Amino acid sequence: MKFLFVLAFSFYSFSIFAQSTVSLFDVTMNDKKIGVLKATKNINGKMVTKNISSNSKTNVLTLSVHVESEVYVTSENDILKTSFAYRQVSHGSENIETTVKFLAPSKYKIVKNGVISVISSNINYSIVDLYFKEPKGLNTVFSNTHGAFLIIKPLGKGDYELQLPDGKTN
Repeated sequence: MKFLFVLAFSFYSFSIFAQSTVSLFDVTMNDKKIGVLKATKNINGKMVTKNISSNSKTNVLTLSVHVESEVYVTSENDILKTSFAYRQVSHGSENIETTVKFLAPSKYKIVKNGVISVISSNINYSIVDLYFKEPKGLNTVFSNTHGAFLIIKPLGKGDYELQLPDGKTN
């Protein structure tokens, strides 16, 4: 009984100190709403988890295109520890599944669609962070989906342009 009380008290104490933020955004294309993106951030001491999930559907010519994506990130002391991302597209683009794992300071193992690579740089800010904190003073942000750093440029008034690996911008 004493163990059960300690366990219950520990769980209660754990949940008191956790902070959670949830935001919803419209996904638009040509000023038309085509889906919803949900951004969630949970803070528990030095550990932070962030989750971005989106679903969108649109018609391109006569094709119905459905895109589903999710990114899940854990970090500690502002250093990314693990990340899992996937993007599934019904037509026109390859599906992507990427995992990122912290190996040692400034060293990460990345597995993107089965291809393994290693980067030697700290990941302190990723695209997921864009939904919670402005990237002031940054030239690059890490893409959890693409497993690479992408160039980001300020456009003014809190707007930014992100250069994607295929040369397109977002």
